[in-house]
Amino acid sequence: MIVPVAFAAIAVVALFLWGKARRRERARAALFGEQGRSVGKLAFLRSGFSGFAALRRTRRGRAILFAAISAALLILTRNFFLAASIWPAYAALRRLLDGRRRSKSLGAIEEQTLEFIDSLNQSLRSGLSLLQALESSLEDVGPELGAEVSSVLHDVSLGAGLEESLARAADRAPSSSLHLTFTILALLHGKGGDLPRVLERLRKRVQEGLEVKREARMLTSQSRASGYLVASLPFAFLLLQGFLNPRSLKPLLATPTGNIMVAVALALNAGAFLIIRKLINQGA
Repeated sequence: MIVPVAFAAIAVVALFLWGKARRRERARAALFGEQGRSVGKLAFLRSGFSGFAALRRTRRGRAILFAAISAALLILTRNFFLAASIWPAYAALRRLLDGRRRSKSLGAIEEQTLEFIDSLNQSLRSGLSLLQALESSLEDVGPELGAEVSSVLHDVSLGAGLEESLARAADRAPSSSLHLTFTILALLHGKGGDLPRVLERLRKRVQEGLEVKREARMLTSQSRASGYLVASLPFAFLLLQGFLNPRSLKPLLATPTGNIMVAVALALNAGAFLIIRKLINQGA
């Protein structure tokens, strides 16, 4: 019963991708004539991959896709554990990559905050207003911090007050230094004060905070490397054992008891890695 259902799922996914690629080919031919048709034939494989990517973007499409992959693995390997682990493995990997991407973006915002403060200070000293200084700072900061500043300018263009827009930007700021910067700008714009002088003091404080974080990361780099090494040792051992004596892994991978042991070992290894990572991040 499982085999026909699996083949039917694979056929549905293949037909969906093929139909999407054919529709793109017809649209390209209608726009560019025979040249577009020839290009479409040459790019048929690329259209199939783009259809695959479009299917992966939606939740329903991912469910169909992973069901088909799991069914194919179940047919080829007869291993229910391997077939059922596709979705959890993808979810864990995607969460890890998203967290790393957010961490990288946060680090970029922290570094660009100094350039943002310097740009504001120079613009204000040259006689520009705070709103004009914010617009001018877009040329001096990167895209990560530029998106936060652009949201403030967008709110102002829709009719909101600058103080209110800066306060909202401070509430949603992803980093503490940017939150402090927007908060000070909002307070001084509403209450008045020597903004360039305050920005100089703020820059010193932000720079001291960045130096402390860099030093903490340098001091915890060895512990971080040890955590990655310890987490990768079981996988390295399995690869080495599979290369030297593949038959010794058969009871571990081809029996229900062995599959349960692998699942428990992976869960414990992942839990230990996350605990080590959390402790190191708190120290940093």
